[in-house]
Amino acid sequence: MKTILQTIVLACFLLIGNTFHSQNLSCDWLHTFGNFGENRGVDADVDSEGNFLIVGHYSGEIDIDPSVNTYLMESNFLDCFLAKYSPNQELIWAHNFGGSNSKFVNKIHVLDDGRILLCGNFSQTCDFDFSDNEFLLQSNGFSDAFMAIYTSEGSFVNAVSIGGVLGDDVAFDAVTDSQGNFYFGGYFYVSADIDPSNNVYIVNEYTGASLDMYLVKLSSTYEFVWGGIVSGQGFEFPAALCIDAGDNLVIAGLTEANPDFDLSEDIQYANIQVDELNHPNCFVAKYSSEGALLDARIFGGTNDDYIVSMVPNAQGYLIAGTYSGSGDFDPGSGIIDFVTYGDNDAFLVQLDFEFSLVWSYNVGSEEPDYFNDIAIDEFGNIAAAGSFEMSIDFDNSESEFILSVAETVEGLYPDAIVVLLSSDGQFKEAKKFGGWHFDRASGVAISDNRILLTGYFTYETSIDACSANTNEDYQEDVFVLCLNSEYLLVSEENLYWNSAYPNPVDKFINIAFSKHESLGQAEIKLYDMQGSLVKSVAIAHTQATYMLDCILLENGTYLLAIEGAGFRTTQKIFVEH
Repeated sequence: MKTILQTIVLACFLLIGNTFHSQNLSCDWLHTFGNFGENRGVDADVDSEGNFLIVGHYSGEIDIDPSVNTYLMESNFLDCFLAKYSPNQELIWAHNFGGSNSKFVNKIHVLDDGRILLCGNFSQTCDFDFSDNEFLLQSNGFSDAFMAIYTSEGSFVNAVSIGGVLGDDVAFDAVTDSQGNFYFGGYFYVSADIDPSNNVYIVNEYTGASLDMYLVKLSSTYEFVWGGIVSGQGFEFPAALCIDAGDNLVIAGLTEANPDFDLSEDIQYANIQVDELNHPNCFVAKYSSEGALLDARIFGGTNDDYIVSMVPNAQGYLIAGTYSGSGDFDPGSGIIDFVTYGDNDAFLVQLDFEFSLVWSYNVGSEEPDYFNDIAIDEFGNIAAAGSFEMSIDFDNSESEFILSVAETVEGLYPDAIVVLLSSDGQFKEAKKFGGWHFDRASGVAISDNRILLTGYFTYETSIDACSANTNEDYQEDVFVLCLNSEYLLVSEENLYWNSAYPNPVDKFINIAFSKHESLGQAEIKLYDMQGSLVKSVAIAHTQATYMLDCILLENGTYLLAIEGAGFRTTQKIFVEH
């Protein structure tokens, strides 16, 4: 029988553990713009000063300034826009680029030196210089892939393109390494020249009938270094690229078969963790800076599975995607079975640097639910953006946090969603927004306690006291939404630890401190769910990590706490031997 003191202690810890469910993601500001046709916000990032940058495409005339002033852009075709906003809704600058046909931008990255890196595809002729000068590129076929670089003020630096003559060629992501070299990748159709210079480097799809993946490395002065393809019996493309601490190139995407992942004339196949290869599955692969294949894994379920985004973090690689059916989503030697809730469901998997699973998170309903983008802050907190239908419990613990989409007079349509998790995948908060037609969040970025989302909506959308209507009924308009997170603002957890993983834990749990210089003298304490102290370890401010031994603990739920002068942070952990 618990004592009165134990009951009080337990109640306090449970209150602390659920505090963030009562806090809100609230709307700071909302700006929308659009005209006839398709207008979409696609991706977002943040610079070193906390300003947000968004990219997308539009048609007609739009006012991209959220203030009482106007900043008009015009387009005769589908053109791309790039805009920088302060966290306080001020438009710092905005530009557009276009030409004689449609253009699409798929990804934006703000580099460490402030330069802005874009990639996508364009048709016919496109002028990539925002100024009165011109920098024209001409597509070889229907559309070519491009990579473009701009200064932090939005001035043009350079642009390159690659492609073939028979179909659409697309760039999905582009990154730089520590030496300033550029990498970009996407898919091509049948045959393409992947050397953007006046020289020629032709690649050919093996079967001649599907979309295959290409990867290209350029020097810091945009000279072609190497390129290669991943080709098989189905289609393959990289949804996301990143660079690890060893300057290796890591890619994540989807494949319909088990293609040859070796970029050279040799043949190397992936380590397969799936039962069937006749539908899209997820893959991760790693290449050296010279293009040599180091590792490749295929994983997923019994139906279509897609990776949409990947970011590197302190634990390895955080990946977001969508799955259907059931299957093992651990590309390593372990097993983590996802079972579908109905239609397409959303997932996150945290992989370590060897592609083994650290933790996972998946949610869904009987209708399609998606994550489209993810972002992390300096403490490792995660924001995942997408859309959902019906009702979903977004809390992956024993608690509940249910959000529902209201059925309208025209039926059930998806609402946009953002989900906030701690660095070890623990649910903290979620916020939905939308109206009575399609709403989708496509890009997300975090700056301090603010989360910026961009995407598109149809007819009308609302969140808290913010609302907007499209300029034309049933047309897609861009939204730029800034949310304020109390969790990111006030959480002591953010000041003193970054992550505790793996969770669930078998033998040892690793505790990493984000600002260990601020710890002073503190203690790691572990309590059982009756409030009894199980373990206590003193730590010093010089420690950045600590490995806690859980071998002798019984299976069950515990409360992990870091306690010091003036602060206490807690988190539930689960011991499973």
